[in-house]
Amino acid sequence: MSRPRAHLGPLFIGGSIACFVAGMGLAMAAYPGGTWCDRGAMGHDFLHNFFCDLLHDVALNGQASPLAAASARLAMLALLAGVLVTYALAPRLFVGGPRAVPAGHAVRGFGSMCALGGVGVAFTPSNHHPTLHSVFVFVATVPGLVALIAASLALLRARATRGVGALSTAAVLVGGVDAWLYARQLDGSHPCEVALPALERVAAALLLAWMASVAWQLARPAVSRAPQVPRA
Repeated sequence: MSRPRAHLGPLFIGGSIACFVAGMGLAMAAYPGGTWCDRGAMGHDFLHNFFCDLLHDVALNGQASPLAAASARLAMLALLAGVLVTYALAPRLFVGGPRAVPAGHAVRGFGSMCALGGVGVAFTPSNHHPTLHSVFVFVATVPGLVALIAASLALLRARATRGVGALSTAAVLVGGVDAWLYARQLDGSHPCEVALPALERVAAALLLAWMASVAWQLARPAVSRAPQVPRA
């Protein structure tokens, strides 16, 4: 692959991260207010609102929120496109010859399922489709965690990519706890998990950092000379 074309993937990933941050920033600024623990709260609360709250065309405090909903949806879709590309390209960093091929297939396959599930989340806000929203959250989260675990095991094997693998491992650990807390509150016995939105923010930050580190490693000239997973 020529160097200009080799940089397209990393640039796309970086662009998707930038669009997500900008779009979510606009959505947060436009969100009227309300959290699951305090529906009367004014404005967006970074540690107590979920990203998905921003998808509501009527905010949790009852006020109309069309701008925040539209901006949040576009931001999520931009990020999901970057997630799909990241999972598709990350196996190029794996070393180990034939032994790395199954890991590459797992990362690409489960990563694609994660991105498709995320599209479902973006188009099923919980104020209109509560059950479907929860289903799509797990359709996105579980395959995403499996893909990250496979990526972590492969990336941690080589010294050059251990930093990238450490980020994906951290994302798995925080994301796993976050998913467990989310599942626990669905039965109604824990209606307001105060730590859950904050953990979501940490998990998202780790995912963005992992995506950025994958893009950085792919853009480095040395990557073109490193052993890669044979394409299927």
